[in-house]
Amino acid sequence: MSEKRRRTFSEALSSVPFSPYLHGLPEILLYQALTKTALAVCIFALKHATSAILWAADKPAITSSDIPFLLRTWQGWLILCIGALALFAYAAFDVNAMIIMSRNILHQQKKRITSVIAEGVSTLPRLLSPVGFLAVAYLAFIAPLAFRELGISLSFSLVVPDFIMSVVLADPATAALWRAFQTLTVFVNVSCILTFHFIVLGDLSPKDAIVRSFSRFRREWRFILKRDAAFLAKAARVQAIVAALCAALPLAALELSGAEGSARHTALIFALALSLVGFGGFLAVFGPLQFVCLTSIYEALVDPSEAPRLPRAKRGVFFGCTAAAAVALCAGIAALAAPSFDELFPTTTPVQVIAHRGGGFLSTENTAESIAAAAQHRVYASEIDVQRTKDGRYVVHHDNTFKRLCGVDRAVSDMTLDEIRELSVRDPNDPARSVPIATLEEALEAAKGRVHLYIELKGPTADRAMADDVYRAVRDAGMLEQCSIIGLDYDLVDYVESEHPDAQTLYLCFYALGNLEDLNADGIGLEAESATPENVERIKEAGKRVDVWTCNEPRTLARFLFSEVDGVITDRIDLAEETLDTVASQSDLGRVAFFAASNL
Repeated sequence: MSEKRRRTFSEALSSVPFSPYLHGLPEILLYQALTKTALAVCIFALKHATSAILWAADKPAITSSDIPFLLRTWQGWLILCIGALALFAYAAFDVNAMIIMSRNILHQQKKRITSVIAEGVSTLPRLLSPVGFLAVAYLAFIAPLAFRELGISLSFSLVVPDFIMSVVLADPATAALWRAFQTLTVFVNVSCILTFHFIVLGDLSPKDAIVRSFSRFRREWRFILKRDAAFLAKAARVQAIVAALCAALPLAALELSGAEGSARHTALIFALALSLVGFGGFLAVFGPLQFVCLTSIYEALVDPSEAPRLPRAKRGVFFGCTAAAAVALCAGIAALAAPSFDELFPTTTPVQVIAHRGGGFLSTENTAESIAAAAQHRVYASEIDVQRTKDGRYVVHHDNTFKRLCGVDRAVSDMTLDEIRELSVRDPNDPARSVPIATLEEALEAAKGRVHLYIELKGPTADRAMADDVYRAVRDAGMLEQCSIIGLDYDLVDYVESEHPDAQTLYLCFYALGNLEDLNADGIGLEAESATPENVERIKEAGKRVDVWTCNEPRTLARFLFSEVDGVITDRIDLAEETLDTVASQSDLGRVAFFAASNL
């Protein structure tokens, strides 16, 4: 594109700073309300269809141990098809129709919202190809992991679970590969950022759209990045203004007034509610406004002579009414919630801390010493992993081999107990020191009368024979009330619960869909992303325990320590105790700030 033609379009946009974005806010908010309602209805129907399929297959839920079921049964393939329908529904509303809405805003076409949605849905057949499906899947599952330029709301908060990231980042080689993957993803996201615009507005096939987007970016990358950076800078300024108006100013006024007691609680809740409304509104319109910006970039590249008509429309009445309604809403919420201030922002919590792999980072991993170390801290339980040796004994060890902890690249199942006793676990806090590998019996002895023990059936030897042996060992030690048998294999946990009902059981899963409360276990261990308030509430209403694992990130740990779950599994015992002590000594303002920092 020639510099002259590009300047024509750029000047058209810059002549009315941020006007094309703010002018379209009423339409965007209405669009968001209608489409999110439609998507909620759609997902509700798809969830019930999935539940019906699971009922027909005699399964209460799909969890992380059900991948074979998904791939080997017709019910599993039908559920995968429903998932694909959900992806395409979100692509139609969150991407395709939003691009059409952006063009509508830029050119003041005054189309009805229903017409925009219908046009967006009508573009879906263009995605019905292998490349189109891959493009939608990439947008849903890969792009959010490294870069938030585009995405769909169904998976926009997608993250790699903490327990996987801790393993990846622990090894320099895998950490370098992860950083390389993130860098590559950022490059692909940016260079192909206009792919869906070429599909929807340019009527190209997904394959041709990808090629065209990459080609345009290669030639005009400075212009694209400059325009997008300008939008992001304006958005950052708006965010700063929202923070000042919704949080900083109310809090400053509160401190100057010197209000105490109920009045102070009301003012603090008002400031928090106003911040939530302000930032929630900002997030609700940021994504659509980003599409407006990208659509303007697309049109500048494809046909710069067709500059959009951008009037200096004033929305003073709209913004004034919206702000007044927000203030009134927040004032009402604050007045109603103030009497429950201590319940909403507690200084103590009943949530129990569970040390991961013995004592977490307090000591050596999965040893009798680490269990003793955990018992000296404010923990409810110590979680350990057991595997079967070649001669049928049970030792406490996590990995399939001893290479990481002992420097010996041999599997647990390939060694006898006598051979394993010759190995030792290196102390991460003192490299010159090592600790013997513990047997199951030694672990039980270390925990007895001191700390509850979570015993995970681990590795390739985890089977029903192991489940029976571990149960007998716990029973013979007189610790049925002090131990829980846990695992990632639902069929195995189900077996223990059915055959040994006096044993305490807990099923661990890192993704879940369906009626988790109907799973046959005394408790459910959810990975942080699956521990939604809805899932937690349903499981607890069924009279079952809910634990969250493995929470090592400060924000995640803080969030779940003061939540409705029963326990938090973590390696960071020191951080958990520090968090509990910090909150216990916080002022009223500090408690509200802690809630905001850990939950928003």
